[in-house]
Amino acid sequence: MRVGQIIAMAKLTRFETMLISTGTITGNPESDRGCRAKTSTKVADAHKLLEGYQGDLHRVIFYGDCVRAIRDLSGLMQCKVFQEG
Repeated sequence: MRVGQIIAMAKLTRFETMLISTGTITGNPESDRGCRAKTSTKVADAHKLLEGYQGDLHRVIFYGDCVRAIRDLSGLMQCKVFQEG
């Protein structure tokens, strides 16, 4: 994953809430633990993200700030949207 790339992250929880956040990739950690694709990401407010973090791991990462499209999809799915950070 390209360092410097702006991304959006999303996760659907219990088929009722879409968790979303945005950030910029700052690195690609190497580890055998967890997911195959890992990123270090700079977010606007890390403290807010940490306090509101829910739904465990495994977000879907989208290149670009496509939060509006994710919100639109969530509306079609009749899901609540929670901005994590």
